[in-house]
Amino acid sequence: MKKIAVHDGKFHADEILAVALLDVFLKENFDVTRVGHDEVEFDNYDFVIDVGLHYDRVKYFDHHQNAKGTPAACFMVWEYLKYRLSLEQYGYTEIDELVKYCSENDVGNNMAIVGSLPYIVGLYNNENIYSPKQHVAFLNVLTLVTSIIGAMKEMQDKINCENAVVDSLSIDECGILWLPCYLHAMKRINGFTRPEVKYIAWYESEKQQWYLRVPNTGDGSYNLVSDPLQSSELATFVHASGFLATFKTEENIKKYFKEFLCKTI
Repeated sequence: MKKIAVHDGKFHADEILAVALLDVFLKENFDVTRVGHDEVEFDNYDFVIDVGLHYDRVKYFDHHQNAKGTPAACFMVWEYLKYRLSLEQYGYTEIDELVKYCSENDVGNNMAIVGSLPYIVGLYNNENIYSPKQHVAFLNVLTLVTSIIGAMKEMQDKINCENAVVDSLSIDECGILWLPCYLHAMKRINGFTRPEVKYIAWYESEKQQWYLRVPNTGDGSYNLVSDPLQSSELATFVHASGFLATFKTEENIKKYFKEFLCKTI
C-alpha cells in the first residue's frame, strides 16, 4: 500500500481532489495521513500533497512556496498524471475543467460559487478542525469526491469506446453508417469530421423502432450534409426540418432508402 501525506486542519477541494485523482487514475491502494503544516519528514511517503513547501513533479506537490496565484496542488498532480499516463489522448476535458476551477479557487483567483466542488467540500469541515470528527469528515468527503471523479472518468471512457466503435464501422455505397444501437459518439459525426457519412441509421430495442438521421455539416450548424428527409407513409415520424425520421421496421427503413435516397439498397 502506498502512502500519501496531506496537511491537517481545515481541508479544501485542492488536496481532496488531488488525492482522488491519484486514487482513480493510478488504481493503487493508498493510505492517507494528515500531518502538520510544519512537517518536514516525508521519507516514508510516496506522495506529498499540498504540504512540504516543495514541488518536484514526481513526489512533492505543494504550491505554498510559490508566488500567490500560481497553480495549486490538484493542478500539479493532474499535470503529473497526464504526463505519466499520456491522458491527453483520452479527452478528459470535464475533469480538466474541474481541476482548473478548483486550482483557481484555492489560490484565490475565483470564488467558490454555491454548489461547486470547493463549496461542497468546505461544508464538511467541523468547527474544531483538529478534532477526531474532522478526520472522519475528511475521509467522508474524500470518498465522495473520489466517486465523482471515478464516474466522470467512466463516462469519458465509455464515450472513447463508442468513438472507437463508430470509427471502426464501414460506410456502405450509399453513405449510410449502420450502427448496432444508439451511441453518444454519433453526435460528433458531421460533414467536417466524417464527410463520407451521409446518413446514420440505428435501432432502439426499448422503443422498438428504427431511426434515420442526416448529420449536420459541422458543429453548431443547422445545415445538413444531405437533402432533408421527406414525409412518407413508410415513416412513423419525420421531423419538420428533415434531419430525423423513425420507422417501425427494418423493412420500412430500407424501402424508404430505396424510394427516396439510394436505389441500391
